[in-house]
Amino acid sequence: MRNNASCKIVGVGIIKVKMFDGVVRTLSDVRHVLEVKRKLISLSTLDSKEYRYTAESGVLKISKGFLVVMKGQRNTAKLYVFVASSSLSDDDITKLWHMRLGHMSENGMGPSRVPSRGEANYMLTFINDFSRKVWAFFLKQKSDLVLCKSAGIVRRLTVRHTPQQNSIAERMNRTIMEKVRCMLSNANLPKSFWAEAASTACFLINRSPSVAIEKKTPQEVWSGNPANYSDLKIFECPTYAHIDNGKLEPRSIKCVFLGYKAGIKGVASSPQYSIAKNKTRREIKPLKKYAEADLVAYALNVAEDIDANRETWDLVKLLKGKKVVRCKWIFKKKEGTPGVEEPRYKARLVTKDYSQIPGVDFTDAFSPVVKHSSIRALLGIVAMHDLELE
Repeated sequence: MRNNASCKIVGVGIIKVKMFDGVVRTLSDVRHVLEVKRKLISLSTLDSKEYRYTAESGVLKISKGFLVVMKGQRNTAKLYVFVASSSLSDDDITKLWHMRLGHMSENGMGPSRVPSRGEANYMLTFINDFSRKVWAFFLKQKSDLVLCKSAGIVRRLTVRHTPQQNSIAERMNRTIMEKVRCMLSNANLPKSFWAEAASTACFLINRSPSVAIEKKTPQEVWSGNPANYSDLKIFECPTYAHIDNGKLEPRSIKCVFLGYKAGIKGVASSPQYSIAKNKTRREIKPLKKYAEADLVAYALNVAEDIDANRETWDLVKLLKGKKVVRCKWIFKKKEGTPGVEEPRYKARLVTKDYSQIPGVDFTDAFSPVVKHSSIRALLGIVAMHDLELE
């Protein structure tokens, strides 16, 4: 650094960067230094990897062969700033890991009484007090617990309505069910998948840091090896299973990810079932019809709204590669007091933001609204320099 001070490298990995041309490229061997507030790229490292760079008229170009992969602009400090952005925003990355780790939260929920897909009605959890590692088993009836008696295991029961006597197990059950509720809600799955969600929750809890064991993970304390997060997936995300039906048949089928299989990297597939017997109920949507008199009132309101916003926008041509977000009118009738106030007809123009695709253009939005602080700053500059504002 400039003051000859050294900084500690806390990690080495890869990052994905969206370049000036919209292409996402991967930078490897990246050092993570907490003290460095700016992202720096070493030209000597790029040179060692057979990249060429040229600077001309304040523009730095880095190319490999005949393809320009990076481009930078020279700023007032005589440094080149690359025209690039993160492929995922900090909020998107945080949300992605939030879903991968099973939606960590602190809200309580009782256990579901809906039978699972395997006809289980009860969940039995075992917790190792030293490592806090948890295992979950699903039972069809409580009589399955006679296994303890047949195996010579002595059971010690707690007093009724005193969960504090078994606080670790009770709190773990609550933590598991919190994750189950969040994962089922995020995945829009029926409650019958609670066993799959609970099994996934236990897998994630064993790989999440715990204050009780000095912020280590139960998996690390139990096995001595740190947890591996590279294979974590979002519950209910699309996945593809390999099949071999013939040379001309598809090699995979689209499935839904419902958890991790212990001991192997693959996951078990569910049995086939009839779509006709498991069809969902149709949603009856209300009819949207307007009387002729109301239609005229709404049309007048639309005309007034368009006239009020005239000269506040410019009509431009659609750029190549860009997609238009369509819009629609929302009509609402506000009933008045009979004999006192007439009903009012309101019309509002809204955009169909649901047409944007997550990961493609979902976060690309533009709203030409000026902040009040910007207006005040502009008026202050005009008054300070005695300018004319039109």
